[in-house]
Amino acid sequence: MNPIYTYSKFVEKLDFTDLRIIFELGSGRGVNTQNSFKFYEPDALYAFEADPVNYAKMVEYLKHFDLGGRVKGYNLAVGSINGQINFWRHSDFRSSGIIKHPTDPCEMIKVNSVTLDMFCSQFKIPKIDLILSDIQGAEILAFLNQRIMLTVQYVICSCGLKPEWKPKFPIMSDLEPVMNACGLKKVEEFIVLDGMLGHFLFARG
Repeated sequence: MNPIYTYSKFVEKLDFTDLRIIFELGSGRGVNTQNSFKFYEPDALYAFEADPVNYAKMVEYLKHFDLGGRVKGYNLAVGSINGQINFWRHSDFRSSGIIKHPTDPCEMIKVNSVTLDMFCSQFKIPKIDLILSDIQGAEILAFLNQRIMLTVQYVICSCGLKPEWKPKFPIMSDLEPVMNACGLKKVEEFIVLDGMLGHFLFARG
């Protein structure tokens, strides 16, 4: 499980009475999905995984758990456009994403992408309480100019802090203004790798 999604200093700042709808961006192979669902017990957890190989493994993995129909998986990237986009498949699936890894070889595939606004409009989702995001620097693409972000109460995500982390990837100085424009403020952080990478909790107000 990604321990950041349940990191004690993050969790203690959450109002669990208001965590009914959760979006997980970059669900991988479903381990984080199942554990996050068990921990938060939302009414619905929407799990997005762009890579069709990982998505199939996620679906198969989640079959082993009684989720009460409340985990809903989608073979979609969440980004800035609706339609097909390039996706960079890394040998370590955890490093795959919309943004190409700056140094490691990757295989380019086409995947389907959706914006948060389009998805929420299509499925009549009026608000999102918590976003758990691990999409390798593409949070800016997913969050920028999305009206539904004005309803989000919390976001837990990771982001580089220095350009040296992954050259050409967005870093926190790029992401934070986008979050602030949505009314979300950075309220807790956990810094690793000698200050190169951070895990963050953003909260409304």
